[in-house]
Amino acid sequence: MMDIIDYAGFDYINKKISAARPQIAEEKYDKVLRAAFGKERNQEHCVDCLRHYCSDIRWLLS
Repeated sequence: MMDIIDYAGFDYINKKISAARPQIAEEKYDKVLRAAFGKERNQEHCVDCLRHYCSDIRWLLS
């Protein structure tokens, strides 16, 4: 997700993910996406959420 944000920009990705949320049953909408993206979210908050989520596997991503 962070690479996609770098490529397309946070605002664009946030709008796309936020628009999809009402169309998907809440139990199927990823909890990390729900925490990271939304109307009141900014890029700093989003990246913090995504980094926290990946902290246990960060060694795999480097």
